[in-house]
Parts: sequence; structure tokens; C-alpha cells
Amino acid sequence: MDGLGRMIRKWRQERGLSQRELAVRAGISLGAVRDLEQERSSRPRLRSGKALADALELSPAEREQLQRLTAPSRTGPAVPPGPVHVSVLGPLTVTTPAGPVTIGFGKHRAVLARLAMTPHHPVSREELIEVLWPDGAPASAANVLQTYVSRLRRILEPVPADGAAAPLSWTPGGYRLWLPPERLDLLTYRARVAESERWAASDPQRGFDLLIAALDLWRGEWAAEDIPELREHHLVTALTEELIETTIRLARLGLVVQRLPEALPRLRRLTARHLWHEPLHARLVITLAAAGQQAAALEAYDQIRYRLAEELAIDPGADLVAARQAVLAGRWEAPVNPRAERLPTPWQAPAAPGNFTGRAEQLNTIQRLFRGEPGRQVTCVVSGMAGVGKTSLALRAAELLRDDFPDGQLYVDLRGADDEPVSTLAVLSRLLRGLGTPARAIPIEADEAGALYRSVLAGRRVLVILDNARNSAQIQPLLPGGGSSGVLITSRHACPDLFGATHVDLPVLSREEAVVMLHGRTRTAWSTADRQAAATLAEACGRLPVALRMVMSRLTRRTPAELLRLMSGTGSSEDDAALQDTFALSYRELRPDTARLFRVAAHFPGTSFSLAAAAALAGWDAEVTGRALDRLVEANMIEAAGTDRYRYHDLLRQYAVELQPADGAPEALYRLADWYLTRTAAAVRLFYPAMVRLPTDADPAEMYFADVSAAAAWLDEEIGNLVALIETAALGGHPERAWQLADQLRSYFFVRRDAVSWLATGQAGLTAAETTGDPTAQAAMHQTVGQAHWSVGRHRDALRSYEHGVAAAREGGWLIGEAYLLHNLGLVHAELGMTDEAHDLYQHVLRVGAGPEFTHIRAVTLNDLGVMCTEQGRLHEAVRHFRAALALNSDEGRLPSATANRSNLGMVLRQLEEFEAAHECLTQALTYYQETANQNGQMASMDELSQLYQQRSEWSAGVGAAVEALRIAGQLANPKATAGVLNTLGGALLGARAVTEAQARFREALELSRRNGYLYSEAQAAVGLADTLLALGETDEARAVATRALEVAGLHDYRILAGDALTTLARAALADGDPAGVREHCAAARSHYRTTGTPSRLRELDRLARHAAPERLVDS
Repeated sequence: MDGLGRMIRKWRQERGLSQRELAVRAGISLGAVRDLEQERSSRPRLRSGKALADALELSPAEREQLQRLTAPSRTGPAVPPGPVHVSVLGPLTVTTPAGPVTIGFGKHRAVLARLAMTPHHPVSREELIEVLWPDGAPASAANVLQTYVSRLRRILEPVPADGAAAPLSWTPGGYRLWLPPERLDLLTYRARVAESERWAASDPQRGFDLLIAALDLWRGEWAAEDIPELREHHLVTALTEELIETTIRLARLGLVVQRLPEALPRLRRLTARHLWHEPLHARLVITLAAAGQQAAALEAYDQIRYRLAEELAIDPGADLVAARQAVLAGRWEAPVNPRAERLPTPWQAPAAPGNFTGRAEQLNTIQRLFRGEPGRQVTCVVSGMAGVGKTSLALRAAELLRDDFPDGQLYVDLRGADDEPVSTLAVLSRLLRGLGTPARAIPIEADEAGALYRSVLAGRRVLVILDNARNSAQIQPLLPGGGSSGVLITSRHACPDLFGATHVDLPVLSREEAVVMLHGRTRTAWSTADRQAAATLAEACGRLPVALRMVMSRLTRRTPAELLRLMSGTGSSEDDAALQDTFALSYRELRPDTARLFRVAAHFPGTSFSLAAAAALAGWDAEVTGRALDRLVEANMIEAAGTDRYRYHDLLRQYAVELQPADGAPEALYRLADWYLTRTAAAVRLFYPAMVRLPTDADPAEMYFADVSAAAAWLDEEIGNLVALIETAALGGHPERAWQLADQLRSYFFVRRDAVSWLATGQAGLTAAETTGDPTAQAAMHQTVGQAHWSVGRHRDALRSYEHGVAAAREGGWLIGEAYLLHNLGLVHAELGMTDEAHDLYQHVLRVGAGPEFTHIRAVTLNDLGVMCTEQGRLHEAVRHFRAALALNSDEGRLPSATANRSNLGMVLRQLEEFEAAHECLTQALTYYQETANQNGQMASMDELSQLYQQRSEWSAGVGAAVEALRIAGQLANPKATAGVLNTLGGALLGARAVTEAQARFREALELSRRNGYLYSEAQAAVGLADTLLALGETDEARAVATRALEVAGLHDYRILAGDALTTLARAALADGDPAGVREHCAAARSHYRTTGTPSRLRELDRLARHAAPERLVDS
């Protein structure tokens, strides 16, 4: 029967009839009804069919369907030509290129669906019979099953192909469906999921697209959803779990590639169907939060928590609890792949030379080593003499190993052959930046930076290439702490004491390899004599690649024999002599101007240099310099290192420096420093025009950069060279240019917060300023060093530098510098809780800085004075300061500074309950910060908006804004901001009755504040923690914590916080039934609030006083 029994059963049950009741109504036997429903009888006679329709009261459409089902069957369905495609992920369908195949109704559909769910695996006859007749099989079941199989064979392969395996066949284990992956949706689905897993780490965007393509194959809610015999089958359940797991994986990957809007609808559809699937709902909660919908995330959690409690009488499991905590802490999984913005995948290794030749044995050894144990860290040292091609081998190996290290490759030249190799801290800083760590988050101590480097590498598979290492001592701090990353090192020394390393010794090229390399540049065939001469030439070069490359460029114009005659010392067996002969030959063939540039440019202090910098060194114009550089590249005397950038091999640099005469290296260095100073001054004038700097004799009048973006890009590219130039000039006879460059760069570092480089330039500049004996220069450098310390929270070191700077500025009569240093002294004092000292310093700056040249200093001082007044509860005074600063900055057109003032003004207006004005200020600031991608500003604005929502009792919005602010603070690695935002989030959670979560946030803020000395945040966290303890009924502990908060707030004149602590103590007294205590604490709190203008706090005191009234206590 083509589904007749199923439909009769369905209609009967819908009408609430038993089989006996239907038999009585239709006038047929009970056995006939049973046989029809279990499809054991032939089709009913026309009269019986009509009787059934009348008894079931079928509609016209249902009667038509019954007539169709009882019509005589044809010999089989007509199957269009072409390969058949079966789909089981949803309703069962069969199609061909010509269109869908009608396979009719009946139990043969269940057979096909069951076989399709385990393709290529046999299913026993007994299992299929159990599927078809779960309540008991008829005696003819085996024969009926064979009939179904025969029918399916006609559908799946109407015209058997010669020699091809049958799609449906009998095997010793049972019936088996065998279709290629492209003809069964389940196989296609699993293939795409597996391919996605392979690409998820190296190319997550591709992995995400593959998951989307896999999930698009699902056309329904369940596998075989229109086959009632399989509805409760364990394979359907297993496939549903596969669907859920793949969707969860899609959401996780969507977080990495920032494509959450594509994952969310799929999650929502599944959670609507699977109401108690906790991991699925946990992923929905996290995905909503990561998409910026924190309120919706918490609502989704509350919904499933309610269902679990009401319908199953259980609490949420670990997955859901962890998801909620992640949302509240703003710490769901962060993207770990570089392509996803936070941690960009580094591919820093340069390309290997195009004429790389040979080294098959060493390449095979390195590949086997790094591929042998993928889960273990591998360290390999390639050692050999200078010029033997260690770097080229390492770069070629890196190209071959690219797919083995999906999280990227880091490369750094350690310059171990130089007199002063690169410092460990500088290398770690570069490696960390390559791994996506913000410059502001990199410690300025090598030990701490090393620990962070090892932590960032943990869980990632990165190849670290340490080129040109001096010895094991230089390498050891740069090794990962474990995991599956690899380290490939090149060094002239074998480094035998590097524990756990595998050593690969690199000899000179074989004679055959060397000849092949020499022949690579020639376009004509060599005669036997040429090959013999080339072999002799290779020996004359010591078979060293660096020398062979230089010779190769000559072979385009001469035969090997001609070139050999030009070389002195041919056949030398001494490698150094061979190199010198080769270098000398190439050098002698240079034109005089090109030879001069070769000598002069070798004195460039950085790693690579631009054409413009080379022109400055030589004192030429760009066109002449460009032609000379092209000739040097053609001769393999220097290497191209990008567009219009160049570098030396260390041996050639050494050779060039040793040549005589040196063509006035000090003068060339001065020209270079002068060129860099002029352009740096022009760049920072655009980048941060208001920064206080000393004037220079450089002329930045020419506009070298089109806009601030171009200026910033130039500074970002050249900052490494600028640091090296400052350090070289400080000790190399040009101290004035050294401190001037460091002074100009302070504004760049103030924004970028690269504390390592900032401190290095400041210390070198200070050494240079002390050499010149110029007190104003020393004041500027103390300012630079102090700000570098301040940027990483080293306030005591910053204080000492600023104090030295003030003394030097006064000695030199630099009034603007003195005012700026005094302002910064005030800022640090305020952050250390020394508010009286800070206030006096700020007021002193405002008194001495009255002229127009002090506008910027007055504005920043007024702003910081407003912040301090806010913390002390002097809100109306703070409003005046912020408005004055805003007016100054608006008049000068300093939009970034004006926006900061506007944001702070909104903060104070919020506390004064001027909500509309506050909201306008904060949203304007947030819009600007979003448009300019200023994360600090976005964080501060979201923090303030959260507090505004809390004052309006909009708790869900308050939690959402605070969670977003906390997420940004985590990305910025700003512990002070994190502490403040944790307190904001704690307040929102407490208002939302999430007391336990609020307590956790306050405890976290308290610990962070105490560890870093953030006294205001410490007192604020303690008040919040005391409030949560009160809410949990722990009155004694709440009183102790609030008392400690009162001590800190009172000591540092934080009036509002002192009033808050006293208010909490009043609540504790009320809980203890102590009306006198309530009145005492309320009176004390009122004295603190009276001058602050905080209406909501005063209203709370009135409420507590009413509750403490004697008659109220009696009534209670």
C-alpha cells in the first residue's frame, strides 16, 4: 500500500476513534481495519473505501487523496534519465538532472531513507524488518522487503551501466546503498564539514564558507522527516546532534571571522526546536553577546533557565552557567586568528632568493624534523660559515613549511654579527607585535615581555625564524615555553649548549650545485670549456652563495673564462680570501658614483632603508640615487627589500664600511639625521599638532604628507630606523639631532603607546642632552622618559623623571615646558591619590600659563582638574572646568581634545541628573570615537552610558553597555580602565538582581585596584562589594568592607565615595535594627553629599531616615 495504512491511522487518530469504533462505523470487520493500517491486506474494494471515507467524515480533498491511494498501481514509477541523487537531510527526495523523481508512497521509502543514513555500510534484513514493522512483522516480511528493494533498484538505476557497481546491492552483512558523495547529500555534507575543519586554522574565512555550504544542504528540521517509521530512530537523533554541533562550530568560527550575523539565524532556529539542549543555548547566549546584543543574550539565558526549572526541575548546567558568566564579564572567546583583526596571522618571512640552488639534503632534514611530531615544539639550528647561505636555506624551508604552521611565521634578524646585536627586549617587542599584541600592552622589562611572548604563543602553531643569531645566550630568551610552535635559527656558531635543539651543519655548495647556480643567469648554452672555467670560478668563490651571486651578475656580459682572468687570487682555498676577491672584483667594476653610494649607505643605522634616505645619506637627488641603487641590486651588492627599500648582507655591509676612504661617514649621518628630523617634524605636526615640543632648526614648512593617514603610515614604517638613528646619533657625534628626534616622536608614542621604543628613544635622547649640557633639552627628555613610564603604570618612576624635568626647565627658562611638566606631575599625583598636591600643581599651571602659547596646556590642565573634582564630588566645579576646556579646544579646532572634554562633561551632568544633556554629550562623543576607531573613547563613552542607564533603572541596557565597555578594555590591556568598568558592570548587575555575579565583578575590581594602586577604584569596588554582601544577608562582613572603603575615600577626599560608604553602613545598621546608627551614618553621608549636588543619593538618605523612624520600627 502506498501509504494508505499510514493515512487511515492518521485520520482515525485525528478524529479520536479507536480501530473498533471505526470498524463499527464503516460496517467492516475489526481485522480488516487492522490489516489496512498495518498494510497487510490488498486494496479495499470501492464500497469499503467509500464506507471508510464516510465513517471518517473525510473532506473532499482527503477523499481525493484516499481515492488516489486506493487506485490500481502501475508497474513502477517513471524515472527520468540521468544519475540519481538522493537527499535525506530533511524530507526524502530523489532527483535526476531532468528533475524530481516521483517514488510514490509506501514502506519502500523507509528502506531507502534507512540505507541512506549509513551509506556504504550494509544493513541487515532483520534491522530493516524491525524498522518497517516495529510492533511485529508478518510472516511474509522477508518477501515483502525484497519487493521493496526491487522497486528501489528500478528507481536508483533504471538502466544498469555496464561494469558499474549497483547502487543498491546485497552483501553478506545485508543491503547496502553505494552512491558517490556528489549523489548523496549526507556524504556531501560530511565532506564539507571535514574540509572546513582542515581550513579552520589557516584560512578561517574559507572554513566558515564551507560550513555554510554544508548546512545549506539541510532542507528540514530532521533527517528523513517525512518517514514516520524513522521518526524515533537513533540515527535520526544522531544526525540531529551532528547538525547542532556543526551549527555550534559555525558560530564559534563566525566569532573568529566576524560573521556572526550569518550564524545567529541558524542558532535561533535550532534553539526554537531544541528547547532543552544546553550547549546549543549556551552558544546562542555567547553569540548574541559577541554580536553586541548583551541584553538579548541575558534574556535568552533567563528563558532556558526558567524552562529547565519549571519543566524539568533542574538548574542550568556548566555550559549555560559559563556562558552567562562570560557575558557578564565581557570575556567570551576572542578571535585567535590574525585575519580576524585582534590577532592577525603573521607571514613575516621574506621570500627566498629566486636563484636558490641545491640543499636538498638539508631541506629534507628540516622538513622531516618539523613534520615529525606536530604537537611538540621543535628547535633547529642551521649553522655554517659566513656567506654559506644559511638565511636563504631557512627562508626556502619556511616556504615549504608554510602549510605546517597555520598560525603564521615570525621573522627577525638578530644581527648577531654586528658589534651591538639587537637587544632581547627589542626582539621580544617585535615578535609580540607580530603576534597581534598592542604596543601599549608590551612590558618594558625583558623578563615580563618574555613571559607574555610565551603566553601568547601558547596554543598556537607558529614558525619563529631567528636569523643571524650570535650565540645561545641571545637565543634562549626567545624560545617558546612549549606547545607546538617551531623555532628555526641561523647562526655562524653551532650553539651546542642550546638544550633540546637539533643541529644542521651547512657546508659550502657542491661543485655541481655551484656551477648550476652560476649558469642560472646566462641565456646561452655553455661549452665544455665554459663549464670547466665555471667550475674553476666556483672554486675561486669558495663555492659560497653570497660570492657566487655577485659573480652571476657578471656572467651576463662575459664568459666564465673571461671573468676568471679578471679575478685575483683564483683558486684560493681560503674562504675569507675568496670572499674578498669576489667582493673586490664586483666593487672594482662599479662606476665611481655607485661605488661611493655603496660605501656611504652601509653606514645607515637601521635594517633596511628607503631610496629617499639613501639620497639623504649621499647628498644626491632621488633620480641619481635610484639609478645607482638599481646598479647595486643588479650587481648583487645590495638586496631589494620591498618597494623602493634596500638592505645589505651583513658581510657586504662590513666590507663596505671597511673600505677606505669612508667618504665622510659622520657628515653623511648628519645629513640623514637632518632629513629624518625634517620629515618627522612634518609628520607629527599632522599627527598630534598640539603636543608641547622644543623648536628645531629643521624646516618642516614643506608639506611632505597629504594627510594625517599618510603621516602616520610613514612614521609606522620608519619607527624602527628612527629608534636606531637616535641611539647611533646620541653616541656618534650628533647628540643634538638625537634628542630633537626623540622630542618630536613623543607625540607619536603618546598615541601609539609603544613603551619599549618610547623609553629607548627617551633614554638615548637624555644621554645626548646631557652630553650637550642643554638644560631645556634635558627637560624635554625627562618629559619623554616620564611619559613612557606613566604609560605602563610606573607612576613613581614617572614622578622622578618629571621632577628632574621641572628643575631642568626652570634652569633653562623654558616656561611652556615647565608648565607641561607640572601638569603631568599633577596628573600622576592625582592618579596616586595625592589629591591636595595634584590640585596645587594644577592651579599653579593655570596661574603661570596665561598667554596664548599656553592654550593647549591650559586645556589639558582644566580637563584633568575637572576629572579630579569629579572624583572628589565637586561636581559643579567640575562642570565649569570641563566647559572651559571645551571652549578652548573648540576655538582652536582641536576636535579630538574637544570630544574628550564633551565626554567628561556628559559624565558629570549624568551625576547631576541632567540626563538629556548628559545623553547628548555622551552619544556625540561615542559617534566621533566610532567614526575615528578610537577604542579608548568608545570604552569610556559606553561606561558612562551604562551608568546613565542605571540611574534611569534601565538595568538590562546598563549591563549591555558595561559588558561592551569591558570587552574593549580587555582588548586595550588597560588595567585601570578595566577596574573602573568592572565596578560599573557590578553596579548594573546588582540593580538587575544578579547579586552573585555583581559580587564577583566587584571582587575582581578590588583585587585589580589594590594590585596596581588605583585608590579611587579600590574604594568604589569596596562600596559595591559591601552592597552585595548586604543583599546576601552578610551584614557583619558588609560593615567591615564598607568601613575600609570609608577609610580610603576619606584619606583621599573622595567625597561621593565616602558618602556612598556611609550610606552602605546606614543600610547595615537598618538591617541590624539600629535606628541610632542609621541616623548617625545618614547625617555623616549627608555632609559629604551636600556640596556635590547628587540628588539621587540624597533621596536614598531620606528613604533610610524614614525607615529608621521610631514609629516605622515599631510597625515593622
